[in-house]
Amino acid sequence: MLATPIPAISSSSSGPRPFNLSRDSRQVLGLMDISFGRIGAASGQRVLYDRLSISQANPLAGRLNIPSRGMVPGFVWEEDGKIVGNVTLLSSEIRGRYLIANVAVHPDYRRQGIARGLMNEAISHIQSLAGETVLLQVESNNEGAISLYDSFSFIKLGNMHQWQATGSRIRAIPDGSDFRDRIRPLSKHDFRAAFNLDCHSVHPDLNWPNPPPPDYYERGLFRRLTDFLNGRRHAAWVVETTSSAKQKRYLTGLVSITSDWGRPTWLRVRVDPRWQGHIERSLLSTALSQLKHTRSTNIRSNHPAGDEFVSQLLSQGNFNIRRTLTVMKLELLAKR
Repeated sequence: MLATPIPAISSSSSGPRPFNLSRDSRQVLGLMDISFGRIGAASGQRVLYDRLSISQANPLAGRLNIPSRGMVPGFVWEEDGKIVGNVTLLSSEIRGRYLIANVAVHPDYRRQGIARGLMNEAISHIQSLAGETVLLQVESNNEGAISLYDSFSFIKLGNMHQWQATGSRIRAIPDGSDFRDRIRPLSKHDFRAAFNLDCHSVHPDLNWPNPPPPDYYERGLFRRLTDFLNGRRHAAWVVETTSSAKQKRYLTGLVSITSDWGRPTWLRVRVDPRWQGHIERSLLSTALSQLKHTRSTNIRSNHPAGDEFVSQLLSQGNFNIRRTLTVMKLELLAKR
């Protein structure tokens, strides 16, 4: 689809308009390359390719640019037939929650109010859908963009490091702690406790693009079957602790590995705040010993940038920081 020549746009209009997937995709992909660089463009292109997959699955909707549930793919800014700005809109699995991505302006057209105009269009459209909250990610060192989002009353939720490694180059982390004998595989009865631990460990909105659903860690027969058919693999280990007061056992740490065919392998570390700095070494030692033998050439992990202990351990395991993103949130109800 992307390789098909796109007829030139003869309109001499200037300003924002809805993004047409079938007509605008090629120009927007080129704009991402220019605006974001290799790493940022790759992330933005993944979002756009997912959009394209939806439109290809429903060619009539894609051809007519019919919005899903009133949701347009985003907006572009056009100058004399040339797309010089873009903002992508994504619906969320949570009702009333929307995502803004790929806010890009061609370098030759910056500082002309284009990004602000696109943001106005995006937020106004989300408000028309009775949206309640808007989330976005921005490079943490992009002061200009953060200042723009501040002016729209977005607030910072936190910074997330995006780590990356190659399976063949991962280094094992020695574990001499007292917790190495407490590590066990996640059982089928643990999925609710694992979900609660995940939510308690990291703010749900820092999980991009969506927080984990309640059944994220459940691996029943049906889930295992669909994972097998879709080429997905999932493994998880936990640390369990007994409360001295009530003699009740509860999960204090979790590490999981998820891989999808043709996509990166993801490493996830979650630790109860009361136990941070104590059990991460055992968890990561277990996971990295497994990843060291994987054939995956692209292993990633998103983790809060403020967690210095996990950062040190990932560095020891030969992970490198790919980029650092600031997650920002706008409460639309407060603006009404």
